Amino acid sequence: VVKAAADAMALPALPRFAMADIIVPNAWTHMRTIVITAGLLQTLDDAELEAVLAHELQHWRSGDSVGLHLVWACAWPLAVLINIGRLLAGNAPQGIPLSKKAGGDVVKGILMLTGYLMAWPAIVITRFVIAPVTAASQRRCEYEADAAAMAIGLASSLSSALRKITAFEGGRTGWEQTMAATHPPVELRLERLQPRQPDDRSEEHTSELQSLTNL
Repeated sequence: VVKAAADAMALPALPRFAMADIIVPNAWTHMRTIVITAGLLQTLDDAELEAVLAHELQHWRSGDSVGLHLVWACAWPLAVLINIGRLLAGNAPQGIPLSKKAGGDVVKGILMLTGYLMAWPAIVITRFVIAPVTAASQRRCEYEADAAAMAIGLASSLSSALRKITAFEGGRTGWEQTMAATHPPVELRLERLQPRQPDDRSEEHTSELQSLTNL
């Protein structure tokens, strides 16, 4: 499946691939590695998986993760506070189950309160300052990755895959959950993957509406 996507995209090389033993269907791209979860293989068929891989390969080819890692590095203290705070509040990252034996209700309440007090200043700064600043570029990257899959004839497969994994959307860590607002809504991505109709609005008008949406 990887080779089929890479050949269709005419990629001269491939990144490394890794498997995450997580039941949540997901895939993400690092600077030199693409990670897919076990849940993704169990949820998607081969055509849908090829479309998702084409999307991630476009992220890798464009170096989109470099910018995200730069943002994360600059905001590293905020990311640490958010992750620790959400973990204490009972919101564990994907694939890390929390123990049911954390103590009595009083202990749980204290931990939750401590977690929220630690995380909320960092969450506010991230959600209302960092996320809006990076939203425009990240949405453009997502649309470009979708367009790359569409260009090799995988629009319908990608649409089907998005519909299946939408219910599991969310970041793997507290930081990623807070930054999730930078991604375009799945409904808009599905709309762009549909073939154009004769009564569609002009491209200029669509671009204007998108600019207003980004604002």
